[in-house]
Amino acid sequence: MVSPTVTFTGLASGLDTGSLVTSLMQLERAPINRLNVQRAQYENKRSAWTSINSKLSDFRTAVDAARDTSDFNNFVSASSSNTDAISVTKTGNPAPTSLSLTIEQLAATHQVTAGTGFADANAPVGTGTFSLDVGGTVTDFATDSETSLADLARQINSGDVGVTASVIQVGEGDARLLITADDSGSAGVFSATSDLAGFATIDTISAGQDAIARLGNPTTGLQLTRSTNVFTDVVEGLSFTAREVTSSPVTVAVERDVDAAAEAITEVFTKANALLKEIDRQTAYNAESASSSPLTNDRTARDMVLSLRNALSDVVSNSGPNSNIGDVGIEFERDGTYSVDADALKTALEENFAGVTSLFTSSTASSDKIQVLSNSSSTATGSYDVVVDTAPDIPSITGSSYVQPAALAELNIQYKGINALVTVSQNATLLQAIDSIRQGLDSFGLQAVTIDSVAVPGGDALRLSVPGAFGSAEELAIWNDVNFGLNAVANGVDIVGSIGGATTTGVGDVLQATNGEANGIRARLTVTAAEVGAGGFNAGTIGASQGLGGRLDAWLDRHEGIDGAVDRASGEWETRIEDIDENVAAYEIRMTLREAALRRQFAAMEQALSSLQNQSSFLTGLTPSTRNNS
Repeated sequence: MVSPTVTFTGLASGLDTGSLVTSLMQLERAPINRLNVQRAQYENKRSAWTSINSKLSDFRTAVDAARDTSDFNNFVSASSSNTDAISVTKTGNPAPTSLSLTIEQLAATHQVTAGTGFADANAPVGTGTFSLDVGGTVTDFATDSETSLADLARQINSGDVGVTASVIQVGEGDARLLITADDSGSAGVFSATSDLAGFATIDTISAGQDAIARLGNPTTGLQLTRSTNVFTDVVEGLSFTAREVTSSPVTVAVERDVDAAAEAITEVFTKANALLKEIDRQTAYNAESASSSPLTNDRTARDMVLSLRNALSDVVSNSGPNSNIGDVGIEFERDGTYSVDADALKTALEENFAGVTSLFTSSTASSDKIQVLSNSSSTATGSYDVVVDTAPDIPSITGSSYVQPAALAELNIQYKGINALVTVSQNATLLQAIDSIRQGLDSFGLQAVTIDSVAVPGGDALRLSVPGAFGSAEELAIWNDVNFGLNAVANGVDIVGSIGGATTTGVGDVLQATNGEANGIRARLTVTAAEVGAGGFNAGTIGASQGLGGRLDAWLDRHEGIDGAVDRASGEWETRIEDIDENVAAYEIRMTLREAALRRQFAAMEQALSSLQNQSSFLTGLTPSTRNNS
């Protein structure tokens, strides 16, 4: 239990000890006050970086919308010269094109009505059979005296035969069965028959037919047929819907959307300006008032500005006539920001869309034997030789010289976890054996495994392989073979080589540079063991260029996100704030203890003075008595 604090307020000394302790504690708190001032400064710096990081995030969004070739490929618009006849929807990134289309016929869904004389849905249909022929498959539906028109419709729907049945009330006392194909087009055509008197009349009210469009000449052009009125796969990334038959061609056009591309490019520089202005605001120094900003003289902020301006202004080597931003109407201004001449940018896009695209996007070029799959923001612009030391290969097993089996032959073939037991008949010829094994593989879903023959010493032999399955992870196994010499386990081979002299990782037939200036390049190579020989085979050259978008992507990678330059700079002040908070907390504990000690000391002093005063009064009172006694 804590003893209550007794406070003396100068009763003995005449001093205001409470105020004196408060004043002394204010002096004692001077280090805490200095730390809190410093903390406020650090908090301003951290807040400044938070504000910069927000602008950085906006800049990333703008750059990501205009840094890849796919982004610029998406800047297309699709239109129809007659939207009443053909409507158009962009479903992907269609290449610019123009289609002349004539709609000859709209798709329709097959539909029939059956029945006369039924009063309503509950009317009995009688005993007999109602039959449907859907796609050549006949399904009979048996009825009895208790079966109503609605019951028959439910039977048909439960049969799941590709049609849907319902009861419609045509008029008073006239209910009929309505049967509709589930799929539109000619493939949905069906027929209905019945031995029931009530279904003597079956009428086709809508004949199923395909939509037919003529591409090119309205009479002799290419005929396009679809089961619905929606044509989704004529042009990749484009869908158009036939809405009415036309007597003259309708033009469906896919064109470069210059305005959208210009808007995306402009947005990059708008957000770059916003970022630069925010950094300038947080680093500004006013000489007249000798006042600084939170990040004045901050090296990270200064380096961000300089490196960003370099990334925006450097020449791009792969863009031909458009090698820098000035060629497309973008200029660096005296205030440190960038201006965009909208007319000049639009003209550049209209005259050379591909050139402007290559100014902003990463690109690669390679030889016939090399297919570049990707590069990264860390890939430096340059030309890189691709050297192969080991060619990639597929798993392959070759048997011994073929001999016709004396009895039924069985063998197990396994690939990708699927084990196929195949058989070859007694006395089967080589071609018959190939056919039997092929059929066996197909029955187990192993179409990826091929079977053929190859010349070996003494004749021809069976050979099984997996085309395209390059790499050591691919495994083909055969066992239980006592006739053809095929028992073996074979793995593919991973490619080994280098890109630009840099270390690579080879997986299958793909090389990926993992360091150096070529870092991030992934390329698929088409080379054979015969070409590579003992190694050192130069398969060709990869030319890489980051483009403006790639450079900005790399710049952003260095500055944003966890452990980016901004995160580290902000984290430095965060750490210092945490240190101050810990120090202040420790000081506060000491201040509490110090104040308690001071109050105890003054209390003790007051008690001592009071005791002395009491003793003095006592002695003074004794003095006259002492004199009288003498």
